[in-house]
Amino acid sequence: MLFAIPTLAGGAATVVLDKLPRTVHAMEELQLCFTVWQHGIHLGNAFGGVGDVKPVLIATHQTSGETFQAEAYKAEGAEVGHFVVDVTFPTDGVWAWRIEPRPFMIMNEFAPLTVEPALASVDPASTATPMNTLVSLRPVLRWSGMVLVLLGIGLAILRRQPAAHLPIQVGYHEEQCLARPIRDGVGHCIAAAVAHPRQ
Repeated sequence: MLFAIPTLAGGAATVVLDKLPRTVHAMEELQLCFTVWQHGIHLGNAFGGVGDVKPVLIATHQTSGETFQAEAYKAEGAEVGHFVVDVTFPTDGVWAWRIEPRPFMIMNEFAPLTVEPALASVDPASTATPMNTLVSLRPVLRWSGMVLVLLGIGLAILRRQPAAHLPIQVGYHEEQCLARPIRDGVGHCIAAAVAHPRQ
């Protein structure tokens, strides 16, 4: 446990931390749990003559002088005298901090806390595909589709056209022509298929 050192002699309340995290980063919520002791002997949420205890954490940046505070609260089902405070240090650096168990005006100071720089976060917008990029690609995709359609139509037309007639060279026999041989006026085979040479 981490004990606070009261700055005023004879303080009626003392704050004792449960534990501290090993590393603290700026802009990262930190939850601290602690107990408040009366004269270092009795635990209590309220002390006679002063009413309920309402601890407040106060932190000051040792370089810039920036100061903020956070109020502690009783967690549901917490033990007597046990409190929780949620705190977020806005910047990195060395912070002096204390917990005041109000209404006791006793400043329970702790050793300065070194806060590390904030962790780098990934912006979801940076990994997403911008909508304007998708919109700019639409004309390209549309024209690409039209080109593919035209190519398909052209290939279909070419396949439907008859093949060019190839005249048979001298030395080939008519009976060796393939695919329905067609003869011209002088008896030459002019079928579209290629004739086999004479053996």
